[in-house]
Amino acid sequence: MWVRQIFLDRAVDGDFHNLFAKLRTGDTALFYNFVRMSPQQFDFLGSLVRPLIEVQQTPLRESLSSAERLAITLSVRALVESGLHGKWYADALRGWHRCQAAQEPSAFSVASLQLQDLASVFYLWTIIVAAALLALLTECLAALTWSYRRGLPIVKQAILTKQSGRLPQEALVMMLGERVGTAVGTPKTAKHLQKDPHQHSAVWL
Repeated sequence: MWVRQIFLDRAVDGDFHNLFAKLRTGDTALFYNFVRMSPQQFDFLGSLVRPLIEVQQTPLRESLSSAERLAITLSVRALVESGLHGKWYADALRGWHRCQAAQEPSAFSVASLQLQDLASVFYLWTIIVAAALLALLTECLAALTWSYRRGLPIVKQAILTKQSGRLPQEALVMMLGERVGTAVGTPKTAKHLQKDPHQHSAVWL
């Protein structure tokens, strides 16, 4: 398998094998700024977490050692805690944290976001359907109220004329299942009303 030469020389030119090794034996103060602990504390912490972070070697490439993985993690945390991250943290490190968190089942779940999106769509459709049903119910109630108010005077007039012995034309039409409309002004009705003035007065009550 072909690998770039710079990656093959990582054990010689890499930061962990070159700079980090010089800091351990030379400038311990700068080593502390790099990982926020002394070399002795780093070795002790490495012995504790080695079984948890060590990965298996493969024939294709050499894996990172547990000490190098720990050094990378501590250097990133030290950079964040120092407050010197600035624009780099705002643009790059947040995306890196989100990427790392997305790989952890307990930290970030794409399935939960999909469920939230489906729930939002369901709530939206529920609101729309409820509004449509409310509009339909309001229209039905308005139609019933209008019909009731329209028929109530005719019923009252029929009751009054029944008590007085006269039956209005509207009540007769309702009994026959027809609507008067403009039939009152027809010549036939006019002749009929002229023959019976008493019925004419009853119609226009």
